[in-house]
Amino acid sequence: MGKFMKPGKVVLVLAGRYSGRKAVIVKVLCGYPLGQNCRQ
Repeated sequence: MGKFMKPGKVVLVLAGRYSGRKAVIVKVLCGYPLGQNCRQ
């Protein structure tokens, strides 16, 4: 996931409360528990 989601990119939100709106990626977070590194 981290390869195509880079900070500063503009994306379109497809689901949820803000669906259909534009957003800017500020920080990429991982879904892993704390203490584990993200795989890149």
